[in-house]
Amino acid sequence: MEIIGGVSYFVGDVRQRESALGAVKACMARYGRLDILVNGAAGNFLAKAGELSLKGFRTVLEIDTVGTFNMCELFLSSASAVELCGWG
Repeated sequence: MEIIGGVSYFVGDVRQRESALGAVKACMARYGRLDILVNGAAGNFLAKAGELSLKGFRTVLEIDTVGTFNMCELFLSSASAVELCGWG
């Protein structure tokens, strides 16, 4: 996790579970809890629809779907989310 001007960020790939887990662990280590998740990762290629390759399209889908799932599942299984929502 990096901090610049009071803003924390983590560079990773939400499509990769281990990378997503690294982001969650870094936040837990820094702040001790997770209160909210903003799934802001998105894939986008500046191309006309007819010019986007299948590989590019799959990348967009994986970021938007697999990445969202990974982050939601890891967030919801974190101890602070369980406590916050009263699950457990």
